[in-house]
Amino acid sequence: MTRKRLIPPLVTATALMLSTGAAAHELDHPAPPYQPAAPIGTGLNSGGPGATWKLVTTFPTGNPHTDLDFFTQGGETYASVGTLAAGPNGGGQTIVQLTDRGTVEPRYVSSHPSASCISRPDAALGLQHDVEATPKGGVLLNTAAATAAGGDAQLLVDATDQRGRCHDQGVAGAVDAPRGGLELVDITNVLRPKEIGLTSHIGESHTVNVDPKRPHIAYSVTSDSVNVGPAPEYKRQNEVPGSGDRYDLDGFEVVDMSSCMNFPALTSVDLRRMLCRPDVYRYRFP
Repeated sequence: MTRKRLIPPLVTATALMLSTGAAAHELDHPAPPYQPAAPIGTGLNSGGPGATWKLVTTFPTGNPHTDLDFFTQGGETYASVGTLAAGPNGGGQTIVQLTDRGTVEPRYVSSHPSASCISRPDAALGLQHDVEATPKGGVLLNTAAATAAGGDAQLLVDATDQRGRCHDQGVAGAVDAPRGGLELVDITNVLRPKEIGLTSHIGESHTVNVDPKRPHIAYSVTSDSVNVGPAPEYKRQNEVPGSGDRYDLDGFEVVDMSSCMNFPALTSVDLRRMLCRPDVYRYRFP
């Protein structure tokens, strides 16, 4: 799907295009490197009566974790695991390789420290670093998608639903910080993931999903709810000046990431950041 083909159905349902981007200095920040921790015990829950399990290995990161996604590169399967709130041990996205030449041989590969900074403990459930990889490659999807795009994964899309993320900090870390959104992390070199783009959304980003057929399209979904009323106007409260709901989104947003993908192999990180300008289209429910 190209940008021109994306616009018409959204315009008919009230769409707003937002330009977005981030300077290079906002996308790198000093963070402690990931340090391997001691392995945990093997006394894990193993299902009900008659269930048998074989523990392959564990990766005790010392960080609290949330959503994860799988992807492929060079015929091997990987997983990226997001951090819940702040993760002092290189927290954000932890990338592990699950196979080696088709054999299950898990190993730690790299991490992206999008959760290694001053944060807001009161916003922990919103700084959940939900993650989607794109393209999906040959991994098993949660629904039938015979025409899903193949190819090696190029981006991790890291979603946060609150202020206080590392790469657009406010005063002293979290005061007056921009609202949450998506962080686009280039993983074409999976050993050195690099953030190349950033979006901020009025409704923030509770969950992100990538279109398996169109790997440059991401759907940013908020956890907001919007009330209607009171009588007799019955206005949506996000349309009432001064309302506590004025920044809540009654819909979702579509992000076109095509400018952030399919770079020639030798393109520098700085040039990728300069060219990565995702477009955001807002859809409001009728």
